[in-house]
Amino acid sequence: MDNDIYFAEIEGLCLLSNWFAYNGGDSFVIPFATTHPVNLVYHGSGKFDYGHYGIHLGQEDRLVFLGNKSNTVTAMFIDCRVNSRTFKSRFILEIEPSSKRMLCIPPGIAHTFEGLENINTINHYNLYLPKPEDWLEDKTRWDMDGDIINIPTDINDDDIPELIPNSCPASDLFYQIISAQQRNALQNNHFMHAETENVDFDDGSSALISFREPSKSQQTEKMPQSAIQGLQWQAHLALQTGTASGIVPMLDPHAFYIVDHGGDNYTHDAYGIHLHQQDRLTFVGDVNKKIILNLVDCRKGSATLHAKERLEFSPSPLHYLIIPPGVAHSFEALEEVFTINRPAVFSKDWQSYDSGNDVIDWPLSNEDYPVFEVTDEEVPQEFYNNQVVVQKDLMSKPVEATPIVLMTKDTSGKEIKVSLRKQQSRQPAQA
Repeated sequence: MDNDIYFAEIEGLCLLSNWFAYNGGDSFVIPFATTHPVNLVYHGSGKFDYGHYGIHLGQEDRLVFLGNKSNTVTAMFIDCRVNSRTFKSRFILEIEPSSKRMLCIPPGIAHTFEGLENINTINHYNLYLPKPEDWLEDKTRWDMDGDIINIPTDINDDDIPELIPNSCPASDLFYQIISAQQRNALQNNHFMHAETENVDFDDGSSALISFREPSKSQQTEKMPQSAIQGLQWQAHLALQTGTASGIVPMLDPHAFYIVDHGGDNYTHDAYGIHLHQQDRLTFVGDVNKKIILNLVDCRKGSATLHAKERLEFSPSPLHYLIIPPGVAHSFEALEEVFTINRPAVFSKDWQSYDSGNDVIDWPLSNEDYPVFEVTDEEVPQEFYNNQVVVQKDLMSKPVEATPIVLMTKDTSGKEIKVSLRKQQSRQPAQA
């Protein structure tokens, strides 16, 4: 995009602009066209310090910093790629948190950060493998489990490692394998994120040693329970990096998007009702902030049909909210909160399903609640893969705003859906 910034100080290091659609007021939606794993990294509110540089040989970090724009994140880099024209170059960059920007750090560049307190990052990473001939000829000992290399922040130029990063983009199958391995490992994990150190032995040999501390107790927000059938909070699988920090791998192979609700008052003026999409919402922001969720069950045959609820909760990176299709929902006080949605889709006719026409806006004041028939038949993986293709096409075009869809009747009295597109200055729509 025109606003992309490439830094001459270190080859390949760049800030890229994220495509977004306006969502009313100063809110907008940022879609990410991928079914690959994505990491949500939370840093807590207390002093946070990595204390070292980290280097990946097989991973390009693609970081979106979510937080208050009054904060400043300081990023520090060293180019450790022996074949780079900027080898051993150092660079310091100050970054204002923004969902509209993505920091891309190629493999082989050492990086560390300061000022990450109260900041959450989305890492929409790319993976790279060694050349096949390097594996066959035993020229590389790289493996995904030991990809991170740590070096001290006060390292001298003479001690900067000479690294050759991986260069072959990983296949979709490799991402699937990594996702399955991560899910299995996290379900049985009792240790924190590993740190590494290169150890020299008396015989002149050396080895990269990985250290893991036992997991520490983290205080988590208790999420409110709902009586509406199928509406529930789930705990994310997570890997601790400190007493109040950690990594949440989002592993479901679905397309995902972020909604940045801006800093102005953000309260919905209508219920949103998805007929096919099951929202899986993670809320990040000030953990002391209170958000209100209003609910009405509009599912035909539900044991809780037309049950109403009003729940209060606070943002938590460790939980996600499942809202089944057919359950009307509206939020109050979402300003300065980011939602990350990696939804599932349920449809018997998925080939003709249109996600842009799935949500219906129902006025809060209209208590003559509708009844919708929904299905529990999830679409196949082929649908999610096709959705990524559609998203990429959408992101190649300018979009003014997310649409709203209203129920009305035609001249014969038949109920129909009408799609409208709000202007940026109006009240927020469901996304």
